[in-house]
Amino acid sequence: MRLGDLRVTQCVSCGRSEPPLFKLPDALNQSVRACPACLARYGAAALAREADEVLARAEPGRSVTLGRCLHCGERVVARADGAYPAWCTSCHGDLIRLTQG
Repeated sequence: MRLGDLRVTQCVSCGRSEPPLFKLPDALNQSVRACPACLARYGAAALAREADEVLARAEPGRSVTLGRCLHCGERVVARADGAYPAWCTSCHGDLIRLTQG
């Protein structure tokens, strides 16, 4: 899965795209949503953890030119090749800790 595919608004668990969908504030990717049924069944913490694991496995496209951190929204500095990293330094550290277990 590519990072761009994560912009689709749908439930992180079941894939439902019909409203209502609710944000998962603890997820690194702030565009992640969950439907009421999955929130009741799994809980927000488990769904946020699953969303973070999907994000950790996602592959960037040729260049990620977002200009803002996917988690906190802070501005990020362009790399030498002109592309922008997906996360600021602080949030990238959180992602590294998540993927290391």
